[in-house]
Amino acid sequence: MVEIAASPSQVKYWKETFPLLTLHVILPDNHIRWGKHAAAKLLFRFSELRKNLKFEEEAMAYLCSKNLYDVIISDNRYGVRNSSIKSILLTHQLSLPLNGISKLVGNWLVAKLANRFHEIWIPDQASQPRLSGNLNESAGIIRPVKYIGTLHPPLPEKESDNQAVLVMLSGPEPQRSMFAKQCAQVLTEMKETFVVMGSCEQIIVSEFATILGQVSVETAMQRQANHQRIICRSGYTTLMELHANNRKALLIPTPGQAEQNYLADHWNKSFGYPSCTEKNLNKTNLELLLKQL
Repeated sequence: MVEIAASPSQVKYWKETFPLLTLHVILPDNHIRWGKHAAAKLLFRFSELRKNLKFEEEAMAYLCSKNLYDVIISDNRYGVRNSSIKSILLTHQLSLPLNGISKLVGNWLVAKLANRFHEIWIPDQASQPRLSGNLNESAGIIRPVKYIGTLHPPLPEKESDNQAVLVMLSGPEPQRSMFAKQCAQVLTEMKETFVVMGSCEQIIVSEFATILGQVSVETAMQRQANHQRIICRSGYTTLMELHANNRKALLIPTPGQAEQNYLADHWNKSFGYPSCTEKNLNKTNLELLLKQL
């Protein structure tokens, strides 16, 4: 028997993905971003972080008092644990792609929180080059670390060879809508037929566009399999899906997210995925980059 603990913003996803499982909407929405001036931002948000960690720990203590769990698996939530029950942290990021004091402070905090779990599971291959690069390497980790392979939904059979460009939206607003708008403008200027997959607040009007909006996990994987030319963010979940589907994509990291910048560069050097910053996403560059897919 598997049960899920989630925050309010995750309810729709979990209900659609696993409608038969028990869902406890008991966790806080928690958004931690490691970007420019991360150490300073962390200090300003330290009280909020501590509050959320305490909230998560109290929520788990309550659930554990009502149910007999054998194991707790936390998807990168450092307060979803219980000292009396085997608690496993699922994460690909134990070392932060930062510099100077930001890296020292961030890595110290990650190690301190990760070491409170009994084990750490990394969704990546153990062999080099790893999909997450060196993000999972940390000298401060003293708990057992296991590489469990990549995680992804069931793989579909390829149904077609769609020549339209697939624009996959992910990540937080307002960057998601800004990304959709910029891609739509450039692809329309190029007179390229394109498909936008994912929800956003931007209304896209183009004679070359097909707007799918939010789709199921199965549909998203099928679209990846069917499209040879894909533009997307360089989030780790997206990259694991692309790798499993044996699809290349043009990676556009979310501005200010150091992890996505690192992963875009790592996948460009290690796996041959073209990448580009939002600032340089224009007609001339996009024509050249799409030819690399």
